[in-house]
Amino acid sequence: MAKQQAALILALLSTSMAWSQATESKSKPAEDVRISRNSPEGTLRLFTLGVMLGNEKLIRATMLPVPDKDLAFLVKKPEGLTAEKAKAMKEMCAGLKVKSLKVGDKFKLPGGNEIVVKDEEVTGKTKVLVLGDAPIPTRMYKAKNGFWWVDGSPTIAARKAAAKHKKNREAGKIEPASIPSDS
Repeated sequence: MAKQQAALILALLSTSMAWSQATESKSKPAEDVRISRNSPEGTLRLFTLGVMLGNEKLIRATMLPVPDKDLAFLVKKPEGLTAEKAKAMKEMCAGLKVKSLKVGDKFKLPGGNEIVVKDEEVTGKTKVLVLGDAPIPTRMYKAKNGFWWVDGSPTIAARKAAAKHKKNREAGKIEPASIPSDS
């Protein structure tokens, strides 16, 4: 049981979302929570939920097309996922704060690099959003049919890098990180 809980926690963390950003929904029970597909913010929340649940259909319904080999990095069902846990994840995603970046906004990436949002990234058909405490912003694109789509390539790249790092560490090519002492 403890192993399943740890796996679920790791799955949640791997989405780069902070639980601390979730707001409690006091007006509706979890099963009544609705996330709209008609806004860039709602689409990003649904994509995040799809990744957290390992739900390929939901990911495909919200993300720009990618090769199946890349999609596999997002479609990983967490161990021990129950209907109750899935409802809690849905409620959490529905309550995550979304910040819409504007032209000229600066965003500090992991590793210290910084990006500046460009004119062409914020138009009537494109947006740059940050969900919760995500370490990277997400680019959104509006299709002719009015629906918004997530550019999942940064999330896929991060998952690929993490998988490569884990493989190298397990093969002994990389030493586990150590925490420096204060002495």
